[in-house]
Amino acid sequence: GNVGVNQKSLGRAGSKCWLGKRPVVRGVVMNPVDQPHGGGEGKAPIGRKKPTTPWGYPALGRRT
Repeated sequence: GNVGVNQKSLGRAGSKCWLGKRPVVRGVVMNPVDQPHGGGEGKAPIGRKKPTTPWGYPALGRRT
């Protein structure tokens, strides 16, 4: 049957793409229009007092 089907290596990123899995992109590498952590020159820090979700709500250490 399907025993071990989830342990099979997909081999490359394109195979995962066929299954509908989008790439996971960090907020730090996005533009500020896309994510509150985005923007800045080079490897900039978050730039806010606390980390936030993509929608601006508090994250990491604060109940949401």
